[in-house]
Amino acid sequence: MAKTIVPYICELCKPLVRQLPFGHGIAMKLLGGQTYLSDDRAWQGEQQYRTFYDRTIQASVWIDMADFTRRDHYFTGRYYDKQNQFILKQLLNPSDVFVDIGANFGIHTLLAARRVGSEGQVYAFEPQKRLADLIRAQAVLNDMSNVIVHNLAVGDEQAELSLRNPLLAHTGTATLRAMAEDAIEVGRVQVVRADDVLSDISATARIVIKIDVEGFEFKALKGLQNLLSREKVAVLVEITSGWLTEMGVSVSDIYQMMEAVGFEAYTICKTSPNTFGIKRTIEIPGYQHDGLFIKPEFLRSTLDRPAYANSINL
Repeated sequence: MAKTIVPYICELCKPLVRQLPFGHGIAMKLLGGQTYLSDDRAWQGEQQYRTFYDRTIQASVWIDMADFTRRDHYFTGRYYDKQNQFILKQLLNPSDVFVDIGANFGIHTLLAARRVGSEGQVYAFEPQKRLADLIRAQAVLNDMSNVIVHNLAVGDEQAELSLRNPLLAHTGTATLRAMAEDAIEVGRVQVVRADDVLSDISATARIVIKIDVEGFEFKALKGLQNLLSREKVAVLVEITSGWLTEMGVSVSDIYQMMEAVGFEAYTICKTSPNTFGIKRTIEIPGYQHDGLFIKPEFLRSTLDRPAYANSINL
């Protein structure tokens, strides 16, 4: 009985939850709608797939209510990753190029496509076919002709690897790392060097790259050396020490690689419940974090915008 009534309670409380200035996640947990430990079968059926307009990213999104992060997005009205959405909005200018590696269901792709406009270009890499198809469909839904989707994984060499997921209730945990036997194989996927696919990007373009590939980040960066050698580049990458260790590398290896090709490292810090700033990294964090690496020439062009200059502590 309880598992069938939760969706109705969440729907009833949705208008109130969306009006909260902060604490959306806490509200959803209290209502029983967010946690991945809940029985997702309660969300399957006629109302499993829904569409709504996300004002934060200025785009309509399709929601699978059986994925706990997606239904949280639906009921709160915004995707939970406020930090990276805020930072990407500050980094991206009209006519920029955005590369989304590990695009999942495309929230950052849609945000960037709206931000860079018709003169810009967005490239999304997502190895799960149904998610790549979803991103394409959402681009059509939002009339975004500047989005190109590659149903590919990204690494440091061409290969075919097994994609596995320890948590099928959330598509964002799929990984190319070796997993335990009980992890579900999503399928065999094609892996490419992103440089080989993105060789046509203009030499003068401002480029923002987001990488979130569940431990495969070092290999993805190694396959991006041509783009990383450009002058106007910023990279936002999820870094998880334990997962990198499983791949035979360390957090320091990523920071050293980026420093070697001219990037400066920045730490993202919260300045209010809904805003963030950046400051030069003094000490490399040992916990899971989003590393921000910016070339000086990219930063100079960004600082021309006073609103963003005020959020940077050099």
